[in-house]
Amino acid sequence: MTTKRSQVVKAVPSAPVAKQRRSQITYEKLIKAGFKLLENRDFESISIAEIAKEAGYSVGAFYSRFENKEEYFTALFHQFHERRREETAAFFAENRDRDLPALYIERTVRWVWRSRFLWRAGLRRSLEDPDFWKPFRYLSRQAADKMNAIKAEKIGRPLTDDEQKNVQFAVQLVHGTINNAMVNRPGPFMPEDHDFQKRLIEAFRLVSRYNDLS
Repeated sequence: MTTKRSQVVKAVPSAPVAKQRRSQITYEKLIKAGFKLLENRDFESISIAEIAKEAGYSVGAFYSRFENKEEYFTALFHQFHERRREETAAFFAENRDRDLPALYIERTVRWVWRSRFLWRAGLRRSLEDPDFWKPFRYLSRQAADKMNAIKAEKIGRPLTDDEQKNVQFAVQLVHGTINNAMVNRPGPFMPEDHDFQKRLIEAFRLVSRYNDLS
C-alpha cells in the first residue's frame, strides 16, 4: 500500500512537466511552419490557418500560444535574429585569415536573399517601430568592430579613430544598400545578381580602405 501511494505521489509532478514539453513542441512546430511558408511568400499573404495547418495543428492551438499574428511574427523574428547572431559569431571565428570583407558581404547578401520575405517583413515593421530592428543594427556594428579588431591584430597596431570609422561606415553602407535593394528594388543591380555582390565589395574596399591598412 505504501509503495502504491509513493508511486502516485511521485507521478503527480511529472504531469505538468509533460504538458509543458508538449506545449513547447507545439510552439516550435508553429515557428518552424512560419519559416517554411516564408521561403516562397510574403508574410502578409500567409494566414493563421495556413500556419496552423503547416504545423499540423488547429487554429485554436495557434491562439493558445500567440495572441495574434503580430505577436507570432515577433517570436518568429526573434528566432531569426538568434540564428543570424550565432552564424555571424561562427563566421568571424572561422574566417580570420581570409579576405574577410569580401567573404562577409558575399555571405550576407546570400543569407538575406534566402530569407528575403522574412527580411522585408521585418524592415516594414521597423518603419512603424524603429526599435524592432535594433538587434540587427547591433549585429552590424559588431561586424564592423570584429573587422577592426582582426585587422589591428594582423597589422600589429591599434587602428586610428578615422580608420575604425571608415570601416564602420563601409559596413553601414553595405547593409543600407542591401536593405534598400530588398525593399525598394531600385536597380539596376539586384541582390540575386552576382554583379551586385561584386560591386558592393568594391564599394566597401573603396570606402573602408581596409586592404590598404598596414
